[in-house]
Amino acid sequence: VEEVKQVNHKKEPIEIVEPSEEVLQKAEAFKTEGNKLFQSGNYKAAAEKYTEAIKANPSSKKTAIYYANRAFCFVRLEDFGLAILDADKGIGLDPRYIKSYYRRGSAHLALNHLDKATRDFKIVHKMVPNDKDAKEKYQYAKKEQRAKLFSESISKESESTKINLEEMNIDPAYSGPTFEKVEDITQEWCIQLMDHLKAEKVVPKKLVIMMILALIERFKQADSLVSVQVPNDEEITVCGDVHGQFYDLLHIF
Repeated sequence: VEEVKQVNHKKEPIEIVEPSEEVLQKAEAFKTEGNKLFQSGNYKAAAEKYTEAIKANPSSKKTAIYYANRAFCFVRLEDFGLAILDADKGIGLDPRYIKSYYRRGSAHLALNHLDKATRDFKIVHKMVPNDKDAKEKYQYAKKEQRAKLFSESISKESESTKINLEEMNIDPAYSGPTFEKVEDITQEWCIQLMDHLKAEKVVPKKLVIMMILALIERFKQADSLVSVQVPNDEEITVCGDVHGQFYDLLHIF
């Protein structure tokens, strides 16, 4: 609850006006029609029905549901900016309605707003900690955000120049492969390093930094897309997702 308050502390308070029974029934009828259209895949028409529901009942806690539903339509229509606006309005009316955060998080994720998506899915996960889908979305958003931050950090050339390798030493007891220049990193060298890591031995920090900097230079020179010709009597093994476990990757081959 506290986190929800922090997220929305800059928004102006919205006056909640509960509708009459007649008005509520009219709005709910529009919502029901919208639900049927949404289930049939007619997202644009469904959004129009939710708009009618909002017009009929514009400022009650129930209206948050209509905004969240219309936001879902906009997500499906890939109108992510509109989805975020609707989710914001829904949250203003009812900060405890979970689906508003979920819709906004989905839209932010689609727009690669990873910090905002992570924030929204974190709220959803805290509100419903046992919900498997909410947990998976939160973990995925966090993973993508970290990957983005890592990518941004290694892409800054100025940061790499601040590292003074001369002040770093390699422990004389280190028995794994070393190198002086990029050309030293051959296939044989990589196999030696793999054997070293398979034995669960560590690599000195200086050598790790040297490898990262060398790989950055190599990736800059390499093509981003290549064609590989595989002879009919041979095969190629594609290693997919190992969930970040390099030790598992080493033992696949």
